[in-house]
Amino acid sequence: MRLWGLLLAGALAAESTAAMAQNTSFELQLVDAKTQGADCSIVIRVKNLLGIDITEAHYEVQGLDDKDLYKGSFNLSLGEIKKNKERFLHFVLANAPCDGIARLHANGFTSCKGDKDYLDLCNNSAKVSSTIKIAFNDDATG
Repeated sequence: MRLWGLLLAGALAAESTAAMAQNTSFELQLVDAKTQGADCSIVIRVKNLLGIDITEAHYEVQGLDDKDLYKGSFNLSLGEIKKNKERFLHFVLANAPCDGIARLHANGFTSCKGDKDYLDLCNNSAKVSSTIKIAFNDDATG
């Protein structure tokens, strides 16, 4: 009976660890975009589900038109994002009107720091999406 209890406890612990690993992510979701003059003003929802506080993070995207032609490279400074918190951040993509951008290609984090460097964790846990007409992904086929 004792062995059965140990096996059951081990299975439950493994299941719990697997469930936690599945929920570990850093979400970036494009939720708004409006042309302002020659620029595209965007809002991105970021949610830190890594289980650690991030004190500073930068994320790089490439703007592409509907033919996948390059429209600019943009380094988004995400600032501080506490664990299990969500923030809405505003960015201006200079000299790139929104109607000329069909897709933001996610190149990934260029920095991600907390009490130490978490660049690999952030890049491996990043999940990007869009709720608007402009796609936001890391798929070469758009």
